Amino acid sequence: MGMAMPLNVAKSLREAKRCFRTILVWTDSHCSTKTDKEKLNPIGNKMILENVEIWYCKCDPARPEKSTDKDKPDYWSVQVRTSDKEIKNEWEELNINVKAMVPDEGEVDYKATFRRKVINSRGEATKCPEVVNGNLDPIDPKSIGNGSVGNLILFQHDYPAGNGYAAGIASVLMKVQLTKHVVYIREDEEFAKTTTDVVSPEAKAMDETDGDY
Repeated sequence: MGMAMPLNVAKSLREAKRCFRTILVWTDSHCSTKTDKEKLNPIGNKMILENVEIWYCKCDPARPEKSTDKDKPDYWSVQVRTSDKEIKNEWEELNINVKAMVPDEGEVDYKATFRRKVINSRGEATKCPEVVNGNLDPIDPKSIGNGSVGNLILFQHDYPAGNGYAAGIASVLMKVQLTKHVVYIREDEEFAKTTTDVVSPEAKAMDETDGDY
């Protein structure tokens, strides 16, 4: 079994210019840094994806996202984005499924979405991914706005082909740590005061009769 990965293990990497380009792969015996493309295949292991821009953090334990497939369970999820093509390529080297968002104008952004199902493949209930700050204190996931920055712990494993899907590698969201918290504040739309015209049935009938002459 893989060991649990404490986030402070990655502190020694923070002096690197782009520390999020290095992952820590845990095995039964040791933790080793993988930078060679041929080695970036941490199947069945945890890794930290650092310094990513977070969008649509949906990790409320009480409100998982509803699956659009009736045969699949609901899930919690987080989306990450970048406009840096080099970073996009590095994500792909980590067996992360990356999609391009091409606007009518401006630069292309790239996104990847990580999920954790509420029920695993063995039919067991799972726990919602924990969301913490830099001090490892819990954060209300509903307060996380788009553009927040943080680190993700992912668990990667291979899955077989079936149900119309090819075999591949899944990246399961395990934990979120925010290093920059853009607070989301919900602003409900309010109506401005205005007048309301009231038309009685009698007045409406008279208007319709006047139209006959």
